[in-house]
Amino acid sequence: VAVPFSAALGLWLGILVTRSERAARIITPMFDVMQATPHLAYLVPVVVMFGAGQVPALIATMIFAMPPMARCTILAIQTVPSDVVESGHMSGCTPRQLLWKVQLPASQKTLLLGLNQVIMQTLAMVVICSLVGAQGLGHKLLFSLQQLKLGFATMQGIAIVLMAVVLDQLTQAYANKASVHIHGDRRSYFEQHSHLIAFLTMLVVSVLAAFYIKDVSSLSRNYHLVTSKDALELDKVIKSFTFWLIDYIRPTRDFITVYMLIPMRDFYQALPWTLVAMVLAVAGYRLGNWKLSALIVSLLFFIIVMIGNWAFATTTFYFVFTATIFCILIGVPLGLWAARSDRVAK
Repeated sequence: VAVPFSAALGLWLGILVTRSERAARIITPMFDVMQATPHLAYLVPVVVMFGAGQVPALIATMIFAMPPMARCTILAIQTVPSDVVESGHMSGCTPRQLLWKVQLPASQKTLLLGLNQVIMQTLAMVVICSLVGAQGLGHKLLFSLQQLKLGFATMQGIAIVLMAVVLDQLTQAYANKASVHIHGDRRSYFEQHSHLIAFLTMLVVSVLAAFYIKDVSSLSRNYHLVTSKDALELDKVIKSFTFWLIDYIRPTRDFITVYMLIPMRDFYQALPWTLVAMVLAVAGYRLGNWKLSALIVSLLFFIIVMIGNWAFATTTFYFVFTATIFCILIGVPLGLWAARSDRVAK
């Protein structure tokens, strides 16, 4: 339910931003705030207004998953080649025809990338939304983790990952599928729509069979390959493997903690707030304008004076900045290696 709503709303807002400068000035900062907000923070205002349950979980998921679709829509429309747009104008397209028959079809891959991101973001909220009453695999996984049932949690986590892989592969395959245009096609209706007819036939047969054969409508537990006993055994294997591996992990963990993370944390916490404010204000002015600089100073003033959480803010900043550095140091070489080697990319 969340994916089509998020995709449709994101598509509409993305189109609105490209059509109106006033809308862009209002909506773009909202996207910035929405994408900068942590997952759990979405739940607070939604639960306050709607309480706990499926509906608040759905609303929080839609709010979290919608901005990537809108961003991809904006990028898709703005990057359509000018000669394609010009050919649409020369063909006599109205603004609406130019959008729906020229610009959006020409940017199909980018739009489907946005749909792919909506699906991934929705699945990322499955476990988190279970905190406010969302049912399904996320709720089962959260319960298993709370009970320290690692075997069950592993199986449920694998199920969520496999669902994500299936949907990811389908959307990527559709995005990369080459369009085939046949002029003067003289095939019959059944030949042109063979896949649709086969699907409808299977649908009718399965629905009718479900009335007479119980296993067609709902899968019996007799067909489960993994039982509760297997999950308990898996739990024992995971714990045994963890105890064996800790002797190899502990030295690396302690080295990174003592010689890298703690010094960086102490460095950030020792910085005077005035120095941090001045550096960020100057950076905002140089990278943007005085409005961005004033916004940064105002937000820092709110953190320092109004909330009084400057010490915790520096710790959070240290954590985020350190993680970003590690991601760049690991991700960029991997990306370059994959770009230069088809085997590595696979």
